Amino acid sequence: MKLFVSKRGAAELDVLRVGGAPVPTGGRPPIELLARVPSEECGCPEELWLIEGILYLIHMEVEDGTGEIFVFAGDFEEEYQIEVATLAELRAEMFAINAIHIRTPEGTRG
Repeated sequence: MKLFVSKRGAAELDVLRVGGAPVPTGGRPPIELLARVPSEECGCPEELWLIEGILYLIHMEVEDGTGEIFVFAGDFEEEYQIEVATLAELRAEMFAINAIHIRTPEGTRG
């Protein structure tokens, strides 16, 4: 596991730990929310995430309660249509799909 500690993380750990916090490491975190914007096509909410080198674009169709998850992982791309009620639920589905990619070398392909 590559260590990562942000300045905020160090401050929070300093309060939570008895022995004090580690020093901030700098660099990029393993999980980043890169953007939260309305879709340029329809205005629906979208989020762009970078998780361990895999790029995820999630798109929530508010009116019909469906969402789309687009996975961009260098040599392959995937798309999922998912029925969810909220953007938070769609985000949870994205993390579940990411867990599959972490567990299997081919991710969900195959």
